[in-house]
Amino acid sequence: MNLDSCTAEKGLFLRLPMATLSAMGDSMVIPPLPQVVMEVMKYDADSPDSSAAEVEKIIAPDQGICSEILRVANSAYYGRSGRVKVMRDAITLLGLKALKNLIIFISTRQIATDLKNPVFKKYLTEYPVLSALIAEELAKRWKHPELAEEAFLAGLLYNIGMSILALNKGDHYAFLIEQAEKNGFDLRDMEKSSYGTTHSEAGQQAAQQWNLPESLQHSMLLTPSSMNGSDDLGNITVISVFLGMQGAGIPLDSKTKAAVQDMYRKSGDQADPFEKILNEQQLKRLKSHPYFQMAAG
Repeated sequence: MNLDSCTAEKGLFLRLPMATLSAMGDSMVIPPLPQVVMEVMKYDADSPDSSAAEVEKIIAPDQGICSEILRVANSAYYGRSGRVKVMRDAITLLGLKALKNLIIFISTRQIATDLKNPVFKKYLTEYPVLSALIAEELAKRWKHPELAEEAFLAGLLYNIGMSILALNKGDHYAFLIEQAEKNGFDLRDMEKSSYGTTHSEAGQQAAQQWNLPESLQHSMLLTPSSMNGSDDLGNITVISVFLGMQGAGIPLDSKTKAAVQDMYRKSGDQADPFEKILNEQQLKRLKSHPYFQMAAG
């Protein structure tokens, strides 16, 4: 699909000034991750020498991240409600691995902080964090607790390229998302026609620039139709991101939904994941998590 055919068939893009399209350059700005985040990503939480004191030294210079960590530690979810006053206590409460994920979540969320279009809130913050929380949970349900933290990051970063495109293209990208959702168009086709790249490709560029682990970069490329005997992390990631999409109110076509159901059942659980994981009670529980509350807020 290309924009010309969309215009001819639906008349949807006639309102969009062509000057806006021609004014968009081919270069794509990918923001660097803060130094604190880069250091935290390299920190080995499994090392016998790891400690809350060491992590505290790394994150102390970034007061914004520190305040967000204290906010989460004092949330009702952890039952502390204002009693955690110092960073070391917050780190001990959350755990080193969970803390790494929280810091990366805070940083990637900040990419879209200044983007005020309502569609971005759903696609760039609520959807990724739901995917991450579901991925972490699936890893534990499927008896792979060792993958829980990595699965969280894989779900969170799977579509980080959407944030990159939104940062560069602003309201025009919001328009593409809205039209894709409203009319069932393929968003990647629309991105390619408008920008010469897709959010998947932009995400790969970001992952390489940020030196993300190869396992995460691989998971970002997977789709329900291109699993090719993928490993457990890949299966968990793909299932979770599409469950997260549905949970955030983003429509799925019937073919994709059926593929996700089939993938899930191959795990050994014959239930419908959209009913089991996204029923009203479970979705309410996921949305009560402080990470989702931060995204929704």
